[in-house]
Amino acid sequence: KSRRAVPSIPEQRRLAGRSMDRLKISGQPGQSVLREGFCLRLLLQRPDWLFMANRKLRELRGQDELVGTALGPLNADDFSRSDYQAIFRAVDQAIMQDDLDPLDYLLENLPRELLVVVEELQVAQLDQFQQGLPRSLRFELDSILRDQARTNTVPELDMNLFISEILALRYSRLERESRELYFMQQEADGISEENHHTAIEANRRAINLIHLTLDRMKNFARDR
Repeated sequence: KSRRAVPSIPEQRRLAGRSMDRLKISGQPGQSVLREGFCLRLLLQRPDWLFMANRKLRELRGQDELVGTALGPLNADDFSRSDYQAIFRAVDQAIMQDDLDPLDYLLENLPRELLVVVEELQVAQLDQFQQGLPRSLRFELDSILRDQARTNTVPELDMNLFISEILALRYSRLERESRELYFMQQEADGISEENHHTAIEANRRAINLIHLTLDRMKNFARDR
């Protein structure tokens, strides 16, 4: 089926850099469903990028054992919608098997209701993500897409944009989990309270690492 084109690599880098300028990655109200859908959309087109995203998380984790869980591999808990969680699990399974192309594996193994969601992500998600941009940037992106449609341009996807969105997704999840842990800590005592404090500190350090990394990626996108 026909799909609306995404911006070229230079445009994606520039748009990503500008969108991160306004991005404070606040965890309130928690997860960004638009971001979840956008990341899942790109992952459906390039399942192998999951390895690259997990490699980036490993790089951030380094030898710091405390942040091991907070910066663990991308998983279903990074998505708040149950259907997105199920699709992510299927994508993860698809790239770990060798019998079928990942997309063919999804088509054969996903239930019909989830295939409908996959189709919606592949066709419409860019429009929805575009609505989350500032008005001036949204018009600019729409102009780029119209130009590409007229010239039948087949744009390349930018893995750096995908990784930055994945990191922002994890950032939001860690903020949400830290709030939950804080409230749980108020009702806990003894060993449980100590465990909660350790988990909150691990999340805080992981959040700082992600924030610094996103800043570096934003500056790199600007320089290019």
